[in-house]
Amino acid sequence: MVRGNVFAANPIERWNIVRGLGLHNGIDKETGVKKVSTDHYHMETLVGSTHGKAGVGCTDCHFAKKENGKLEHQPSLPSLKYKNTCARSDCHGNPNRDNWSEGQAAYMVATIQQRYRIHKERLERYGAAARKLLVQAKNGDVKIPETQYKELQDAYSLYLHTRGWYFSDYSEGVHDPRGFEKTSSEVIKKLRTATTEANKAIKG
Repeated sequence: MVRGNVFAANPIERWNIVRGLGLHNGIDKETGVKKVSTDHYHMETLVGSTHGKAGVGCTDCHFAKKENGKLEHQPSLPSLKYKNTCARSDCHGNPNRDNWSEGQAAYMVATIQQRYRIHKERLERYGAAARKLLVQAKNGDVKIPETQYKELQDAYSLYLHTRGWYFSDYSEGVHDPRGFEKTSSEVIKKLRTATTEANKAIKG
C-alpha cells in the first residue's frame, strides 16, 4: 500500500493505513471478518527489511555474481550458490565484516528458517483459536459483547493480513526475518489478549 511516496514497512502499518481509510477487499466467509489485501507485499517486504534498507535488491541475491563480477543470466535460489551470493566478498563474505564461509551462510539461512517455522507455528495456533471463537459467535453458539467482539475481529483481521503478507512470498522468512519475528510477536499478543478477553466476557 502506497501512501504518497512511502511504502508501509510492515503489515501492521499497512493494515492500520488501509483500515484508517475505511477500506477492505472482502469478507472472510467463516468468521465474517473484513479482510485487507496484500497487493504490494513483495515490494514492501523487501523495502522494510534490513537488506532493503542497505540497498540490496532482488537481483543481488537471486542472480549470483560470477568471478568476473558479472551477474549470471538465470535466476536461482541464493542457497544453491552461497559462494556467489551471501558469502561474496561484497556481501556477508566481506573479510572486514561478517566474513562468512559458504558453510556459515548455509547455517545462518537454516537458523533463520527454523526461527521462522517456530514463530509461524505460534502465529497459526493463536490464529486458529481466535477463528474458532469467531465462527462460534457468527453461528450464534456463543454471545460475545460488542466491545470484545470487535477487538477479536480486528485481531483476526490483522492476523489474516499478516499471513498474506509474509506467507505469500514463499521465502520462509528469509526476506525479512527480523520484521517477521517482531510483527508476528505483536500479532500473537493481540490475538491472545482478544481471545482471552472474549472468553472472559462470555463466561460473565
